[in-house]
Amino acid sequence: MTINGLGLLALLTYSGWKLLNIHNRALKHPNEMLSLVFESLYAITMIYLLFATSFLFIVLGFLSFAIHAITGLYVELFDPANSNSFKTNVNEIKLLNDYWRYVVIDGFITLFTYIIMLTGGLL
Repeated sequence: MTINGLGLLALLTYSGWKLLNIHNRALKHPNEMLSLVFESLYAITMIYLLFATSFLFIVLGFLSFAIHAITGLYVELFDPANSNSFKTNVNEIKLLNDYWRYVVIDGFITLFTYIIMLTGGLL
């Protein structure tokens, strides 16, 4: 099988999204090198699985989405900081909004690029 322009666009979209996330995380948390290495290995693995149009790609993507959603719901509902001021701080509200935006965009890009590869990205 060979990849066509649509498949290349899907791969570039997913790769660019992962690279942007890793880059932003490296800028914000430069001391977390081990975490960045694992995230880079995960991204490389996912890009390979997307290229291969493997069902494992969507399974891992769903697991990642579920873990992020459960973590977000835990923070939203149970407030692990145990302080009432946690969600009233403007920076904390912005942080949670950014987190949910990331979860939704990541889930959408993962699903969208997989569907593109599955339906028309390969010749």
